Amino acid sequence: MVLEADVTVHGLNTANETGVPIMAHPPAIYSDNTLQQWLETVLASSLKGIKLDFKSLKAVGPSLDLLQQLTEAGKVRRPVWLNADILRGPNVPLPIEVNATQFLALVQEKYPQATLSPGWTTLYMPLFPNSTYTQAMVEKMQELVGALPQRVTFPVRAVMVRAAWPHFSWLLGQSER
Repeated sequence: MVLEADVTVHGLNTANETGVPIMAHPPAIYSDNTLQQWLETVLASSLKGIKLDFKSLKAVGPSLDLLQQLTEAGKVRRPVWLNADILRGPNVPLPIEVNATQFLALVQEKYPQATLSPGWTTLYMPLFPNSTYTQAMVEKMQELVGALPQRVTFPVRAVMVRAAWPHFSWLLGQSER
């Protein structure tokens, strides 16, 4: 089992921004639970894996520094997955993804032992026509992560996968891992 948590920075893009990683999902930018508090609690009370879902690039560096410190102290003895939606996916009209190049570079530099979980921003509205993942979307993902040494898992919106299965089958076939 894996515990997933959304991470951003306190006061993101406001005059109150501190750079401290917190547990929050947009549009929330404030929380009484810092990433450090959450990690310390989880690491002390569970052996479950950890998946950090980054909602802003600003949270990535400080979060990975904290993870590395805890790992060096012998406290992280479980799987760690690092997730960010790094590409625009189906039905998303505005660019809200985390910068792919910078996210992947930070992971390589600061916490390369993690499993990567790069995803696409998606929007699904049940009562409206929806697009699905395209071949171009999965080819771009392959271009970004294909040569990386980490294990990779792709988070996808389940309701959209069936129609896009030929594309995902191609993507999964690009790696022997």
